[in-house]
Amino acid sequence: MRRFLRLPWWLSIDDNAPVEERIKAFTRYVRKFVIERDGGKCVRCGKTERLQASHIMPKSHYPRLRFDPFNILCLDVGCHLYFWHKSPLEAWAWFEEKYPGKREEENNPRRQCQ
Repeated sequence: MRRFLRLPWWLSIDDNAPVEERIKAFTRYVRKFVIERDGGKCVRCGKTERLQASHIMPKSHYPRLRFDPFNILCLDVGCHLYFWHKSPLEAWAWFEEKYPGKREEENNPRRQCQ
C-alpha cells in the first residue's frame, strides 16, 4: 500500500509559480516533516543541531523517490557528509542493522508504481 504525503492547508504553492519555486517549497516541507518525524535529532548520533534530510536511495538514480519521506533520514551535517557519503559501505551496514528489510522495500519496483 502506497502512503502519500498530504500537503497541509497552509503550504501555499502557487500553480503559476515557476517549477523551481514549487520544488523548493515542497522540498522545505518534506525536510521539516522528516526532521519532526525523527524527533528533531540525527538518527545516527542523536545531535540536534545542523540537521539535514539525507536520501537513502539517491534522488538522481530514483527521481520518483525524491519527495518520498520514507526514502529520507534525518542526519546532522557531520553524519550526512562524512559518514553517509564518505563511507558508503559502512553506512549501508549501519542502515541495514538499524532498519532491517527497508532496503528491499525501497528497491521494490512494485512499490514505486503504486
